[in-house]
Amino acid sequence: MPSENVAIAKNTLVFIKEETTPGELIYPVATDVVNLIEQGSVKQPRIYKPDPQLRNTLSKLPPVKGPYMVGEFAIAYLIKPSGSGGVAPRCGVLLKSLMGIETIVGGTSVEYTLAPVGTALVSFSIAFRQGHIVFWCAGAYSNVGTFPVEAGESDAALGQMSLTGPYLSMVWAGTTDVNDVAGYEALDTDITVTNAKVFKVGAKIEFQLADLSWEDNAGAGYLISAIDYDTDIVTIEALVGSVPDNAEVRGFLPTATDSGTIVHGAYGQVTENIDADGAADLDILKAEIVVNNNLTVIGDEKVNSDYPSSIVKAGNREIAITVDEVVKKGYAKYFYFTDNQATYSMIMPVGDTSDYRYTINAPQAEFMTPDITGDEELTGSRVGEAFATSAYDDELSIMFD
Repeated sequence: MPSENVAIAKNTLVFIKEETTPGELIYPVATDVVNLIEQGSVKQPRIYKPDPQLRNTLSKLPPVKGPYMVGEFAIAYLIKPSGSGGVAPRCGVLLKSLMGIETIVGGTSVEYTLAPVGTALVSFSIAFRQGHIVFWCAGAYSNVGTFPVEAGESDAALGQMSLTGPYLSMVWAGTTDVNDVAGYEALDTDITVTNAKVFKVGAKIEFQLADLSWEDNAGAGYLISAIDYDTDIVTIEALVGSVPDNAEVRGFLPTATDSGTIVHGAYGQVTENIDADGAADLDILKAEIVVNNNLTVIGDEKVNSDYPSSIVKAGNREIAITVDEVVKKGYAKYFYFTDNQATYSMIMPVGDTSDYRYTINAPQAEFMTPDITGDEELTGSRVGEAFATSAYDDELSIMFD
């Protein structure tokens, strides 16, 4: 039951939780919510291979069931500084997973820097509700992160990030009801339901009581440890209250508690330092920074499992930068700088108030020959990449201070 799209709806909730052991599902709490700003996608279809045997018949036989393919997710959300120095932003886990290293200076700042060779990848679990189904994805990794910075009034003017990446496995819990005339009392752990096939082991569920409240194990949900699909018996943790016959059973997610502050990309001046010309503030229309970690999940290993389990850094990471600006006096210098392979240091803030801002810093970038377009208002676009200095692994950093 792979989910294709994560819709934007009133009951859509997405939670992100850093994993202790990569690939092992960890369940979120209320403060782990991440609010999407557009439709996302989370999908992991199962492979079915056709029976290739030739027979004296024109009829086809059922296909052979295989493992699940590598999971893929794509989400977009607002980057929300905490408002307190030294406290990670709302999206901190995702930034840590993309960049590799999170450094917290208490009461002062939180910085995300790129990980060197040998640093363990940071994985996380995704949990979300889509209609009447709750999904949990384990072993998710940030592969490509895109940061738009825009001074205008489009949707991208708010500080945000879009993220894509792979994940290893998925479980889910649909909706059914209790199927026992007497119902269940405290300490019952084997629950007969109408259709156990809507659940997978590892999912969490809750029960609706006669007064329409939900029995959710004091806000923790009930973990499914075993399922007998032939008898429709679901084994869970001990109940703490009575559950009547015909009670609805559904997937559990915690009540969301949001925090952080939305920031606008028009605030904060971009500082650019080109060779020996010295640092200067730059008026830009918009910019985009893309971090690509070039991760690859090995999906064809013989691991005796429905799911893949290995992920590798397949190549060098790539960090692309695009800057659009109005063509003013002095813009022609970018043509000459390109020809002479000039390096740029760019400091690109989003917001200008302490504790409610973040800064993207590329200490060494090079740009290709810019393009000029437009009619009444000429605009120029520079496309380039960020590179490491002699210290390595410092192509980009993101600072919240």
